[in-house]
Amino acid sequence: MYTIGTMSERYANMAAEMVFAGYVQPLAEQYDLLAVDMGNGQQKLEDFEKYLKLNLENEGNNHRAMGMYGQVKMDGISNICTLQDHHWKSLKSQAADYEKMAAVSKGIDKMQDVIGQLKNSGINEKTEDYMNDLESKGEEMDAAESEMEENESEAENLEGEEAEEPEMEDPRKGITGWLKTGVLNLVMDGMEVSGRRIDTSGCSWQTSRTKSFEPMEDFDDYSNVTDYMEDQGLLSQIQDGIEDQEENLLLNLYINDKFSSMAGNGQSDGDQSHTVLKYEYEYILYGKDSDRENLENAVMSICTLRTFLNLIYVYTSPAKNAELQKAIKSMKLLEKVPVAGEVIKLLIMACWSAAEAVVDCAGLAEGGKVPLIKSKSSCNLSMDDLQGIAKGGKRAADYFHDSGKGLDYNQYLMIFMFLTPSGKKMGRMSQLIECNVRLVKGYEDFSLARCAVQAEFSGTVKIGSKFYGHPRKVQHDFDVVYGY
Repeated sequence: MYTIGTMSERYANMAAEMVFAGYVQPLAEQYDLLAVDMGNGQQKLEDFEKYLKLNLENEGNNHRAMGMYGQVKMDGISNICTLQDHHWKSLKSQAADYEKMAAVSKGIDKMQDVIGQLKNSGINEKTEDYMNDLESKGEEMDAAESEMEENESEAENLEGEEAEEPEMEDPRKGITGWLKTGVLNLVMDGMEVSGRRIDTSGCSWQTSRTKSFEPMEDFDDYSNVTDYMEDQGLLSQIQDGIEDQEENLLLNLYINDKFSSMAGNGQSDGDQSHTVLKYEYEYILYGKDSDRENLENAVMSICTLRTFLNLIYVYTSPAKNAELQKAIKSMKLLEKVPVAGEVIKLLIMACWSAAEAVVDCAGLAEGGKVPLIKSKSSCNLSMDDLQGIAKGGKRAADYFHDSGKGLDYNQYLMIFMFLTPSGKKMGRMSQLIECNVRLVKGYEDFSLARCAVQAEFSGTVKIGSKFYGHPRKVQHDFDVVYGY
């Protein structure tokens, strides 16, 4: 009986294997995902079961397999698992298996190093130091100016002591005007932006859009800067996101490998005729309907992150502090109290960091790399450059100095992929996969919702007396689970 049971289950597995061998080819070719289409509409389960039953029962005819001679009857399918079941468990598992096979070549070590740098950068603490410094000096300046307004004669005396004609102008207003022309326009100046759009109304799953981060633009008042930095919430999100990186790293690498971005990469790199969107990676992050909107959100997010990281460097660099101190002395500023100069210096640091961030993004868009934490050699803008940009200046990309070290555009996007909830990632991936597979002839009605990856079924094998000369007929019930 043990032999009969073993052979029966082997035969049932062979029949299931024949069914699951008919996987969706475009899904396998483009995304290395294995799943079989169960059928259309209300008949999907019935059609799938009918095909499995056909392979298993051979239309009621006797089977001669592995020394067995008898009939097989399938009772029915008790359970089918799809790619989406159990929070996309199968899709995540197949994606992880794919990445594990090529972990070294796909840069897993590089991303683990990036996460380590973010964890050890002290970004939260150093930014908090800057904000506390700006706020305390700003409040001190407000108190001093309020006191001086009560003594008009003292104020007039101070105004009379104003220094000689200034050599430099305060760049903050000019940089604000420059940024308000649009970060995407500044970054992509001279580069074509895709106009493709996606319609997900016919997709199996829908997702909500993701709010992007807004670049810093206003540097007039210290409270505007501190409020902006507190409201963004970027630093806390990064801290929370990288804590879960082990679970999501392989999935994020899979997304990087299989979906194209503005910088290329992905399975469609070089031939995007069979993809609905050109900037797929950005769509998975933000979920907007057009390539342009998704790219704009991606650029603004990277620009925001780079502003914070640049500010850490400018604030803690003795050289930059000295350069700023020299500039402050030669600017036409109403420094009625000494602390006002310190406040303006801190505000120009934020202004400088934001302009540097736009230049960083322009360099990334052209294929350059930017270190997470800047140094003297990787800093793009001098104080003179900042003054030039405030007056009109050159293209943002013309100020970029590529050291060849650091992260590229896609690696910066992966930081934000860590912050994206798994449900949104999986939902938007499914939308792209469905829309792209539907571009292939013969798959116009393709749906991931009916893609099976595992089936559990039961049946009965009736063995005749010819089985090894067995004197009587034997029956064996089997219960098989088969899947990819």
